[in-house]
Amino acid sequence: MQQQRLGLKLNEPFIKTLNKKIHVPEILRLHFINRATVPVTLTPLASQRPKIAARLPNHDHQPALLYRHHHLRWRFVSPVAVSSSTSRSEAVPLPTPAMEALSSPCLEFSLRVLCPEDDPEIAAQCCDTIGQGFAAEPNTGFFSPDPSQFAPRWKAIAQNTLLRNRGVPLVHCLILSSLNVGPGLGPGLGPELGGQERREEGQKRVAAVALAYSYPDQKVPDDAPEPPGLIDLSGISRPEAMPVRDDLLSYMSTKKTEFLNTHGSFEYVAFLVTRPEYWGRGLGSHLLRFFTDKADAAGRWCYLEATNPDNVRLYERHGFQVLETKIWTLESLPGQRAMLILMARPPLSKA
Repeated sequence: MQQQRLGLKLNEPFIKTLNKKIHVPEILRLHFINRATVPVTLTPLASQRPKIAARLPNHDHQPALLYRHHHLRWRFVSPVAVSSSTSRSEAVPLPTPAMEALSSPCLEFSLRVLCPEDDPEIAAQCCDTIGQGFAAEPNTGFFSPDPSQFAPRWKAIAQNTLLRNRGVPLVHCLILSSLNVGPGLGPGLGPELGGQERREEGQKRVAAVALAYSYPDQKVPDDAPEPPGLIDLSGISRPEAMPVRDDLLSYMSTKKTEFLNTHGSFEYVAFLVTRPEYWGRGLGSHLLRFFTDKADAAGRWCYLEATNPDNVRLYERHGFQVLETKIWTLESLPGQRAMLILMARPPLSKA
């Protein structure tokens, strides 16, 4: 049975025990709920747990935080535990060390790495995730005039990318493998805690995806024939922006070649996206760590092209540096622009 008890407004001495580097917005009230619902907000507080526990009454359940972020509604952030697997077979979810310190999560994720043809269902979900996640991407309106087509356009781009890369293990996805929650906790607490969306244990859903590969080792040759089944995007694209698209793609190719000539083979992250309902839970960071760890082990650089300036800070926290920024505009599209921010991360030497 779901157990819940309100209480203990966080006073100043308690707040001072929290690491100031941890950005927990305006902590308002402490809740006690079932130990299966420890929020991801508390994951980085694992090292602070002795201090936190000393200020709590005796209780069998783990603490969870309910907070308000600026002008957003009340929100409960549910937990995430992720395990890594480089196998192309189904990965078995395992808790991370941080989550082990906080006990059982209610959301469990596993990381799969696969070729597009290995699992068509998961590949299709990855394309849908890319469509949903990139629908609000700043460049989208420059290339597509119809907002209702933003998500379908990105989904089609992802599908074409996978078709062109059959046989390449470039699909990296975090799969939601279980959801064990009790009755709803009230309005504003999110669908995974009793809202409209309910998923039975055993169902699988892609929550975040990256398309990445070793460059040029796993790169499909430029002169490879186009595969059958490619989706024509001309019907949902701005005709006047097509020259910019071609120049942008040529620029990306040229810059990767220049980077290769300077730094040698590298790990290339072509897409990195989280489904909107899982934003803010560290899934993108987990995928990035997977690539940076892989690159460090091989002594390679990591390379990516950011399209949203808001994401630069995230990449910088993972050691990426801005190389250069390029912006395209058209007189016929005032206020619109296409942008690429080239970023790279050097390998960290082993201790």
